[in-house]
Amino acid sequence: PFVRRVVDDLKVRGHCLWFDEAEIRAGDSIPVSIQKGLDESGFILVFLSENSVNSNWVEVEWTTKFLEEVNSKKVKVIPVRIEKCKIPTLLSSKKYADFIESYNDGLNEIIKSLS
Repeated sequence: PFVRRVVDDLKVRGHCLWFDEAEIRAGDSIPVSIQKGLDESGFILVFLSENSVNSNWVEVEWTTKFLEEVNSKKVKVIPVRIEKCKIPTLLSSKKYADFIESYNDGLNEIIKSLS
């Protein structure tokens, strides 16, 4: 529900987003669809929670875009902290959009990064 809210708020502000829940249909190959979404996206928002930082699948997704960032020297991965958790080492040096204290402040951080 939290990620859906952020996605909806970003879309209302004119941002075009690929969101797995909305884009992958019954019968689609999940890995192929996600790879296509990653390939076509300029950025990836990594929502950091206890569940996501412990998910191998989430790690594979963001590290794919992180390698692209390293090679292009352009920001591709935007960490978004939605609950207190251990931030992965590769992301720990990046400033994250923080939703813990204020939803609006976190959303504004994302909007600034996407501009």
